[in-house]
Amino acid sequence: MSDTERISKQIIALMKTDSKPFYIKYTTFAGNIVKDFSRDIGYSSYEYFDTENRWVNRLDSDRLFRRIKFGISNDEIRKIIVLVVGEFTRNSRKHVTDIIAEQAGKASGRIFINSILLQDMASYFTSKLLPKIIFNATFTLSVTIAGARARSLYVSRKLKNKSPSLFYMMRKKDDLDLFYFLVDDCLEPFIDALSIKENNEEEFHEIIKNILSGIN
Repeated sequence: MSDTERISKQIIALMKTDSKPFYIKYTTFAGNIVKDFSRDIGYSSYEYFDTENRWVNRLDSDRLFRRIKFGISNDEIRKIIVLVVGEFTRNSRKHVTDIIAEQAGKASGRIFINSILLQDMASYFTSKLLPKIIFNATFTLSVTIAGARARSLYVSRKLKNKSPSLFYMMRKKDDLDLFYFLVDDCLEPFIDALSIKENNEEEFHEIIKNILSGIN
Protein backbone atom coordinates (compact mmCIF):
# COMPACT_ATOMS: atom_id res chain seq x y z
CA MET A 1 0.00 0.00 0.00
CA SER A 2 1.38 3.41 -0.96
CA ASP A 3 1.69 6.27 1.53
CA THR A 4 -1.06 8.08 -0.37
CA GLU A 5 -3.49 5.19 0.07
CA ARG A 6 -2.51 4.63 3.70
CA ILE A 7 -2.98 8.27 4.69
CA SER A 8 -6.29 8.52 2.84
CA LYS A 9 -7.66 5.41 4.54
CA GLN A 10 -6.51 6.55 7.97
CA ILE A 11 -8.19 9.94 7.64
CA ILE A 12 -11.40 8.39 6.29
CA ALA A 13 -11.43 5.92 9.19
CA LEU A 14 -10.92 8.70 11.72
CA MET A 15 -13.90 10.57 10.32
CA LYS A 16 -16.19 7.56 10.19
CA THR A 17 -15.52 5.53 13.33
CA ASP A 18 -15.63 5.86 17.10
CA SER A 19 -13.25 2.98 17.75
CA LYS A 20 -10.90 3.34 20.72
CA PRO A 21 -7.47 2.80 19.04
CA PHE A 22 -7.56 6.34 17.64
CA TYR A 23 -7.15 8.07 20.98
CA ILE A 24 -5.47 7.82 24.34
CA LYS A 25 -7.61 8.09 27.45
CA TYR A 26 -6.51 9.23 30.89
CA THR A 27 -8.98 8.48 33.65
CA THR A 28 -9.17 7.57 37.35
CA PHE A 29 -11.90 4.97 36.89
CA ALA A 30 -11.52 2.32 39.64
CA GLY A 31 -8.48 4.21 40.89
CA ASN A 32 -6.37 3.29 37.83
CA ILE A 33 -4.64 5.31 35.15
CA VAL A 34 -5.41 3.85 31.74
CA LYS A 35 -2.54 4.61 29.38
CA ASP A 36 -0.08 3.08 26.98
CA PHE A 37 2.54 1.86 29.46
CA SER A 38 4.70 0.11 26.88
CA ARG A 39 5.33 3.29 24.89
CA ASP A 40 5.88 5.35 28.02
CA ILE A 41 8.47 2.89 29.29
CA GLY A 42 10.08 2.80 25.85
CA TYR A 43 10.46 6.57 25.67
CA SER A 44 11.72 6.71 29.24
CA SER A 45 14.40 4.11 28.46
CA TYR A 46 15.35 5.91 25.27
CA GLU A 47 15.75 9.15 27.18
CA TYR A 48 18.07 7.47 29.68
CA PHE A 49 20.48 6.45 26.92
CA ASP A 50 20.05 9.63 24.88
CA THR A 51 23.02 11.41 26.41
CA GLU A 52 23.40 13.82 23.47
CA ASN A 53 20.07 15.49 24.22
CA ARG A 54 20.22 15.42 28.00
CA TRP A 55 20.48 19.21 28.32
CA VAL A 56 17.72 19.86 25.80
CA ASN A 57 15.50 17.30 27.54
CA ARG A 58 16.06 19.05 30.84
CA LEU A 59 15.05 22.40 29.36
CA ASP A 60 11.94 20.92 27.77
CA SER A 61 11.06 19.10 30.99
CA ASP A 62 11.25 22.39 32.88
CA ARG A 63 9.02 23.94 30.22
CA LEU A 64 6.54 21.07 30.63
CA PHE A 65 6.40 21.35 34.42
CA ARG A 66 5.93 25.13 34.26
CA ARG A 67 3.10 24.63 31.79
CA ILE A 68 1.41 21.96 33.92
CA LYS A 69 1.09 24.49 36.74
CA PHE A 70 -1.46 26.34 34.62
CA GLY A 71 -3.44 23.15 34.05
CA ILE A 72 -4.41 21.19 30.96
CA SER A 73 -7.99 20.66 29.85
CA ASN A 74 -10.05 19.64 26.86
CA ASP A 75 -9.86 23.22 25.64
CA GLU A 76 -6.11 22.96 25.09
CA ILE A 77 -6.54 19.66 23.25
CA ARG A 78 -9.27 21.23 21.11
CA LYS A 79 -6.83 23.96 20.12
CA ILE A 80 -4.26 21.37 19.00
CA ILE A 81 -6.82 19.51 16.90
CA VAL A 82 -8.13 22.70 15.32
CA LEU A 83 -4.59 23.84 14.50
CA VAL A 84 -3.60 20.62 12.75
CA VAL A 85 -6.84 19.78 10.98
CA GLY A 86 -7.44 23.45 10.21
CA GLU A 87 -4.06 23.68 8.48
CA PHE A 88 -4.90 20.54 6.52
CA THR A 89 -8.27 21.90 5.35
CA ARG A 90 -6.73 25.27 4.49
CA ASN A 91 -4.21 23.56 2.23
CA SER A 92 -6.86 21.32 0.66
CA ARG A 93 -9.41 23.98 -0.40
CA LYS A 94 -7.97 24.56 -3.86
CA HIS A 95 -7.81 20.82 -4.46
CA VAL A 96 -11.42 20.42 -3.35
CA THR A 97 -12.48 23.08 -5.85
CA ASP A 98 -10.51 21.42 -8.65
CA ILE A 99 -11.94 17.99 -7.84
CA ILE A 100 -15.51 19.32 -7.85
CA ALA A 101 -14.83 20.81 -11.28
CA GLU A 102 -13.41 17.48 -12.49
CA GLN A 103 -16.43 15.57 -11.20
CA ALA A 104 -19.08 18.01 -12.38
CA GLY A 105 -21.96 16.14 -13.96
CA LYS A 106 -20.76 12.73 -12.74
CA ALA A 107 -21.48 12.46 -9.02
CA SER A 108 -22.10 16.10 -8.24
CA GLY A 109 -24.53 15.51 -5.37
CA ARG A 110 -22.24 13.26 -3.39
CA ILE A 111 -19.12 15.29 -4.15
CA PHE A 112 -20.89 18.47 -3.02
CA ILE A 113 -21.90 16.92 0.31
CA ASN A 114 -18.43 15.50 0.90
CA SER A 115 -16.74 18.78 0.00
CA ILE A 116 -18.84 20.61 2.60
CA LEU A 117 -17.74 18.06 5.21
CA LEU A 118 -14.10 18.33 4.20
CA GLN A 119 -14.12 22.12 4.38
CA ASP A 120 -15.51 21.95 7.93
CA MET A 121 -13.35 18.98 8.93
CA ALA A 122 -11.72 20.76 11.87
CA SER A 123 -15.06 21.31 13.62
CA TYR A 124 -16.35 17.86 12.69
CA PHE A 125 -13.24 16.00 13.78
CA THR A 126 -12.90 17.98 17.02
CA SER A 127 -16.49 17.22 17.98
CA LYS A 128 -15.87 13.48 17.46
CA LEU A 129 -12.58 13.26 19.32
CA LEU A 130 -12.98 15.51 22.35
CA PRO A 131 -15.69 13.54 24.17
CA LYS A 132 -13.35 10.54 24.19
CA ILE A 133 -10.48 12.20 26.05
CA ILE A 134 -10.88 12.65 29.79
CA PHE A 135 -8.53 14.79 31.84
CA ASN A 136 -8.32 15.15 35.60
CA ALA A 137 -5.81 15.60 38.40
CA THR A 138 -4.31 12.17 37.79
CA PHE A 139 -3.08 13.33 34.40
CA THR A 140 -0.67 15.77 36.04
CA LEU A 141 0.62 13.06 38.35
CA SER A 142 1.12 10.59 35.49
CA VAL A 143 3.17 13.06 33.48
CA THR A 144 5.26 13.99 36.51
CA ILE A 145 6.24 10.52 37.67
CA ALA A 146 6.02 8.32 34.57
CA GLY A 147 7.44 7.93 31.10
CA ALA A 148 4.64 10.10 29.71
CA ARG A 149 6.96 13.02 30.42
CA ALA A 150 9.65 11.56 28.15
CA ARG A 151 7.04 10.74 25.49
CA SER A 152 5.82 14.34 25.64
CA LEU A 153 9.32 15.63 24.89
CA TYR A 154 10.16 13.24 22.06
CA VAL A 155 6.80 13.42 20.31
CA SER A 156 7.06 17.21 20.42
CA ARG A 157 10.49 16.92 18.80
CA LYS A 158 9.14 14.52 16.19
CA LEU A 159 6.46 17.08 15.34
CA LYS A 160 9.14 19.75 14.97
CA ASN A 161 11.03 17.57 12.47
CA LYS A 162 7.92 16.68 10.47
CA SER A 163 6.19 20.05 10.49
CA PRO A 164 8.20 22.97 11.91
CA SER A 165 5.39 25.44 11.15
CA LEU A 166 2.80 23.53 13.20
CA PHE A 167 5.33 22.95 15.98
CA TYR A 168 5.98 26.67 16.37
CA MET A 169 2.27 27.47 16.12
CA MET A 170 1.60 25.17 19.06
CA ARG A 171 4.61 26.34 21.04
CA LYS A 172 3.54 29.97 20.69
CA LYS A 173 0.12 29.01 22.00
CA ASP A 174 1.21 28.32 25.59
CA ASP A 175 3.55 25.40 24.84
CA LEU A 176 0.81 23.19 23.42
CA ASP A 177 3.44 21.19 21.51
CA LEU A 178 4.21 19.42 24.79
CA PHE A 179 0.70 17.97 24.86
CA TYR A 180 0.60 16.94 21.21
CA PHE A 181 1.55 13.39 22.25
CA LEU A 182 -1.99 12.96 23.63
CA VAL A 183 -3.47 13.09 20.13
CA ASP A 184 -0.47 12.14 18.01
CA ASP A 185 -1.98 8.79 17.00
CA CYS A 186 -5.04 10.34 15.39
CA LEU A 187 -3.49 13.53 14.02
CA GLU A 188 -0.41 11.93 12.47
CA PRO A 189 -2.14 11.17 9.12
CA PHE A 190 -2.89 14.88 8.70
CA ILE A 191 0.73 15.76 9.49
CA ASP A 192 1.93 13.12 6.99
CA ALA A 193 -0.40 14.49 4.32
CA LEU A 194 0.93 18.03 4.83
CA SER A 195 4.49 16.71 4.57
CA ILE A 196 3.62 15.08 1.25
CA LYS A 197 2.13 18.34 0.00
CA GLU A 198 5.45 20.11 0.51
CA ASN A 199 7.19 17.66 -1.84
CA ASN A 200 4.51 16.37 -4.19
CA GLU A 201 1.38 18.41 -4.91
CA GLU A 202 -0.05 15.68 -7.16
CA GLU A 203 0.06 13.06 -4.42
CA PHE A 204 -1.62 15.46 -2.01
CA HIS A 205 -4.32 16.04 -4.64
CA GLU A 206 -4.84 12.28 -4.81
CA ILE A 207 -5.21 12.09 -1.02
CA ILE A 208 -7.94 14.75 -1.06
CA LYS A 209 -9.68 13.02 -3.95
CA ASN A 210 -9.64 9.70 -2.09
CA ILE A 211 -11.05 11.33 1.05
CA LEU A 212 -13.87 13.01 -0.87
CA SER A 213 -14.76 9.69 -2.47
CA GLY A 214 -14.48 7.72 0.76
CA ILE A 215 -16.49 9.77 3.25
CA ASN A 216 -20.30 9.68 3.19
